[in-house]
Amino acid sequence: MKSSLNNSLLLAASLVALSLMRLAAHPEHEISPPPIAEHVTREPDAIVDILQEISRQQSLLEQSVEERKLGSAHDHAFAIRDLAKALAAKVPDANRETVASAVTKISEIATAIDKSAAASAQKTTAANVKNMAEAIKALLLALPHGH
Repeated sequence: MKSSLNNSLLLAASLVALSLMRLAAHPEHEISPPPIAEHVTREPDAIVDILQEISRQQSLLEQSVEERKLGSAHDHAFAIRDLAKALAAKVPDANRETVASAVTKISEIATAIDKSAAASAQKTTAANVKNMAEAIKALLLALPHGH
């Protein structure tokens, strides 16, 4: 029995040593932990697709607050922010300043939603979500016609 345990421990130690040797020989395979508190949003290429994703995220944001699931509200708010920033990079120069102003407002509201949701402030978060809807409308109005 003792011999079997020793063999198991020796095998486990050998596997760990082998893994460490492989990692040392090929550091490009090192696994890094994901960044903390970084929101990753898939940004579509086409303006129309970005607008559809903003609309989808807005619906999810409103639903999460209506259902009192404030834990996910910041994810949707920051997704809207990221999508709005991506949209701003794709508009013609003639619209860029107005769109940038709307994006700044959306970014501020996303931060407010994050803070109020983290504080479990339902009424404040709901008010911030309404402000976000108004800011998204302003963004849409700032776009060139046809989008």
